[in-house]
Amino acid sequence: NANGIVKRRSDGTWAAVDTGVSAGSTTAVWVITRSPLSGLIYIGGDFTAAGSSSADYAAVYNPITDTFSVIKSATTFNSIVIDIAVAPNGDIYFAGNFLNADGIANADGIVKYTPSTDTFAALGTGAAGIGPGSVWALVFDSAGNLYAGGSFTSMGGVANTAGIAKWNGSAWSATGAGVPSGAPGNEVFALAANGLDIY
Repeated sequence: NANGIVKRRSDGTWAAVDTGVSAGSTTAVWVITRSPLSGLIYIGGDFTAAGSSSADYAAVYNPITDTFSVIKSATTFNSIVIDIAVAPNGDIYFAGNFLNADGIANADGIVKYTPSTDTFAALGTGAAGIGPGSVWALVFDSAGNLYAGGSFTSMGGVANTAGIAKWNGSAWSATGAGVPSGAPGNEVFALAANGLDIY
């Protein structure tokens, strides 16, 4: 059952996580993120089942019960989830190749999930550009601003947001002139924060 994801116990032994993930074109887990507020673990990737749930591309794992569950519904996401970030208030942000997450117009490439209400919300008009406007990386700075990086040509329709953009909780803005778009190799694949500095 160590399929796509495993855990290492404090005694040094390896163990399965529920029954792992299955199906999908590559059956891969791309990201694992723990919510410090709930202790739940969110995973995303290329799979269409996690444990006994039929969760497509993202699921939530309860380490107490050793079970995976869907996030709102099995079909919330229609394509690969690549990165997940937890906001200071506990909201969960998902990034990837998906369009209209949870059936919401403009929830393209990025979407916010509020666990306390089990609801999703778009961030402006989402990502535009290459394919569905793939978003590869997310990070919060120390002020609570969210930065998104990827292969998108714009975020929320804002000028100079190709490849990287900043979300302040209500609107997108540019970070300088963005990243030159339109050619392979100009994608942003990873982000890290050190206070207010973003790498």
